[in-house]
Amino acid sequence: MEFNINLFAPHEETRYFLLPDGTKRYLDFFGEAENVRELKVRDEWYNMELIFRTDILTNLYIYPIYTVSLSEDGVEKTYQGSCLLFYNPIKGDRIKANFELELKELR
Repeated sequence: MEFNINLFAPHEETRYFLLPDGTKRYLDFFGEAENVRELKVRDEWYNMELIFRTDILTNLYIYPIYTVSLSEDGVEKTYQGSCLLFYNPIKGDRIKANFELELKELR
């Protein structure tokens, strides 16, 4: 299952991924985590939290999405969002999983 999100500021203290082990990572984080059931994406500027949940243990691969353009200042690399890829090796002919996406206000 793949999700692409954009909270606009890839390297801002108030916007980050909260990994299952409690580690905070900026939105331009490139990496992976194993045996995940939940991932939180926090935006303290807008006072919201996005929570991805699944009912099975899954692996998670996160990477930033960039575009490259040519402007008056030269070549620019621009953050466009982050890709969240939840994946599992397939054993047999299928995997059944439920995903839940929750958007909540931080207090």
